[in-house]
Amino acid sequence: MCAAAAVLWHLVRFPGGLVVCTAGVWRQVEDQLWPTLRKYAMGLGEGWTLFNSEIRYGNGSRAIGFSTSDPGKFEGWHRQGDSENLLMVIDEAKTVPDPIFEAVERCQPSRILMMSSPGGTQGAFYRAFTKEAHLWRTFTVTAAMCPHIPESWVKEQIEKWGEQHPLVRSMVFGEFMELGNESLVIGYNTLQHCVQNPPAQMDGGKVAFCDFAAGGDENVLCVKLLPVAIARWGSPYSFLLRRACTG
Repeated sequence: MCAAAAVLWHLVRFPGGLVVCTAGVWRQVEDQLWPTLRKYAMGLGEGWTLFNSEIRYGNGSRAIGFSTSDPGKFEGWHRQGDSENLLMVIDEAKTVPDPIFEAVERCQPSRILMMSSPGGTQGAFYRAFTKEAHLWRTFTVTAAMCPHIPESWVKEQIEKWGEQHPLVRSMVFGEFMELGNESLVIGYNTLQHCVQNPPAQMDGGKVAFCDFAAGGDENVLCVKLLPVAIARWGSPYSFLLRRACTG
């Protein structure tokens, strides 16, 4: 629905404009996006010409749908001069490889719309929600926010897999899956939870130590809050703590 609305708006808003729609696999464009585009375009009045993988509007704008794994075949689309008439729509973006995203950037699109269920903690779609989030406007939709997903289905998935299972965190809670294939001390989802739910501020000095585990065990981070009266490193108690922290 979001993609169809964006495509039709762009075609009407920018005469002579171009929309390029792609996905990790062609059936996502052919079976999902294009039928929805045809349905709503026919309700917008005259001036629309519909093809299997192309839609044209009477003001000279058009939308193209295709999928490719060859970055070289994606670089032929460009906007005209300084106009804002090129929109790139990338569906199921988690399955689109980085070289395709690099080819998209070479086309210098006026705007990019990426959509996907969240996958693993890697790739361009993941980075758009993490270290490159300042370059995007991001939105997260959980299963509870979708009126077409019954609550019984959600409860069944949690009961079957467990609430903390990566698949449940992805398809129910809209989180990226930590698959255990990265050497991370603290996982991204765990970090985000801490940032969004910080502990209450307390006075006094702090000391800490870490125990980095291996073989699938949990890492340990221990933080000690010292009473204000012995917060200085000069006290015997704090000296022992410092020796323990520094080895």
